[in-house]
Amino acid sequence: MQREFGKGRVYGVNVRSAKSNGDYIAHFNENDGIVTIDKLMQNLKMMNNIKMGRVGTYYQNDSELNLYLKHWQNVIIRDVENDDGTMEKTISRRKDGDHYAQSSVYAMVGMNHIMDALREGTGGIQSTVLSDDPTDDYENNFEDFLS
Repeated sequence: MQREFGKGRVYGVNVRSAKSNGDYIAHFNENDGIVTIDKLMQNLKMMNNIKMGRVGTYYQNDSELNLYLKHWQNVIIRDVENDDGTMEKTISRRKDGDHYAQSSVYAMVGMNHIMDALREGTGGIQSTVLSDDPTDDYENNFEDFLS
């Protein structure tokens, strides 16, 4: 995909899933087109976004939405006691798939990267104005779109 679309537009993901190091930041390497994430932390971040209403789903109840919800139910986060008595969180999944859940986490990582670049004015990302009417309330329109 990088040959087709170019580096900086397509990224592979390196997932640290064995043990979490508590890193909430997705580390983008622009040189090799790889983003490194802590699986547990990014899943927790996505779950918090869902719980806070920042991420939603469409309203039509269909088999794809049901599968998406089932895949989130297959994500297991638990506290595990180490040999030294300390506790740490781990992430795993049930025997069934969690592909839709993990792909939505990757989508969130990508969207956050785009939003950060827009805020910082970096990465060659440009925004488009939907209307030239200065009374338009884009922030509320976006919230209506997400809900």
